Amino acid sequence: MNKAAKAAVIPLGIFLIGFGGIYLYLTPKRLRAIVVPELEVALSRKVSLGQLSFRLWNGFGVSIAGFRIHERDGFGNADFVSAESGNLSISLLSLITGSPDVGELRIKKPSIRVITDENGNVNYGDFLEESESSASGSPVVLPITRVKIEDATLVEEDRRTGIVTRLEGMDYGLDLCLLPHGISLAGSLSAEAYRSIAPDNVETTLTDLVLSHQLEFRPSADRLDIKNLAFSLGAFGIDISGSVSAISEPVPILDVKIKQSTKSFEYADETTSAAGTLNVDLRVRGAYDPVSQPARIPTVAGKLVVTDLTARTTSLLEPVADGKLHVSFTPGRVTLDELSAKIGTSDIRLTGAFHSFESLVIHRPKSRPALTFELRSDNLDLDQMIPMVPEPPLAKQ
Repeated sequence: MNKAAKAAVIPLGIFLIGFGGIYLYLTPKRLRAIVVPELEVALSRKVSLGQLSFRLWNGFGVSIAGFRIHERDGFGNADFVSAESGNLSISLLSLITGSPDVGELRIKKPSIRVITDENGNVNYGDFLEESESSASGSPVVLPITRVKIEDATLVEEDRRTGIVTRLEGMDYGLDLCLLPHGISLAGSLSAEAYRSIAPDNVETTLTDLVLSHQLEFRPSADRLDIKNLAFSLGAFGIDISGSVSAISEPVPILDVKIKQSTKSFEYADETTSAAGTLNVDLRVRGAYDPVSQPARIPTVAGKLVVTDLTARTTSLLEPVADGKLHVSFTPGRVTLDELSAKIGTSDIRLTGAFHSFESLVIHRPKSRPALTFELRSDNLDLDQMIPMVPEPPLAKQ
């Protein structure tokens, strides 16, 4: 063997020996001892893992069969997150130096519970609390920089209102980046279905939801800056920007702007279909705590305008055409500037206002909403518009 061949073989042999040594050293027991403490520090929760195996090809990492993140104290015994499987990507250099750095966490088919208790505390609030290292001024470390969730089910339970919501078939990707003042969170989410179940078991279902966000969390200010939050449902979409302060407190403070991202919209279900042009320009400011005494809700200011509205519904005999809706929002009042449409040969134009509007949103025994309105029409044929309801047969004597 010539000198050139030896020079090539010797480094290769050293690499293979080292590679094999790492593989033999990292037994499932040692892997668990390395990964579990790192995850528990990163997530601030007790973590349970199933069978572990080390992955050498396609990057260094750990594959996990079964994955559980335990619930926060005071929120029951069920898991905060449980998953079918997971994968962790780990820096090889960090393993050699004894400070494992988990780069990406990928979770498949997880079930996630989000709970708000009777006092307004949330089961993920400990994730938002400022770490001791941040409080002392020492640098913050992000052991996880990317999270990928595939085919998840998210259940949100609000014990104050009794409402349970579910996101099914959810895929979510999150990239985290350390900033001088906090953490940047950029992500995107899609879900096959959204279901909201009220205490009386009335269910509302929406499909094909898509959401993306660019957020910045500032622990020292206890504030979440919403650079952009885009939400779409089918052809309808809105953009949200602003901030949420006192985010780790039971009653956060909102200051957000809401605008439509698509001018046209379409909606259809088994009984109703509608389409038109939408203009939304709203600002929501203040605390939201509908169950406190006294209750607190944010103020809403701005407008909502729908033009070129067409619709069909089983509640009307004729389709709706040339529809227009203009609503103005001011603190404590919603003004119906115009609601007009043609239904068959009939035409209607309705104006009015809701006073004490907050009574429609929260329960205030001493405050009732007051509605004033004015209806105008050049031709109003109710028999042509509204289906006749047959009278029940007379009881036999």
